[in-house]
Amino acid sequence: MANNKNVGKNELRFQLSELLNKHCAENTSNTPDFILAQYMIDCLEAFEKASLAREKWYGTSLSIKNNEETIISKEMSIETARGIAARIWCDHDYKYMEMNAEVAEKIAVLLKEEADFQEQIGRHNIHLIDFLKKEVSNGN
Repeated sequence: MANNKNVGKNELRFQLSELLNKHCAENTSNTPDFILAQYMIDCLEAFEKASLAREKWYGTSLSIKNNEETIISKEMSIETARGIAARIWCDHDYKYMEMNAEVAEKIAVLLKEEADFQEQIGRHNIHLIDFLKKEVSNGN
């Protein structure tokens, strides 16, 4: 699968290079189009990495969809849930309170359970929508 990803990136790099060259976009910076194309791909990869780090920090799950099919979907880890629970004591209204580790752990467990439940519902709904679309297209 990684091979297909590399082939896709190589094709993207080639097409970006051609497009930059076609519009003489490399002339302003006096940088070869293939270097600019690689830079653009590196920017996309850096953005993806930052987006994933943001998701982990906030404990959210971003589902990226392509033609109504989920490509990326992640469940919340207990570590992420603990980080979110611990941030309660960073809130302006509660910063005077000392964090209670037992309470924070209970909150993290509840948060993870709810996130996992919501994730399962989301997956179920995607499969249900796909099933209903097929049924409608088949005339059932």
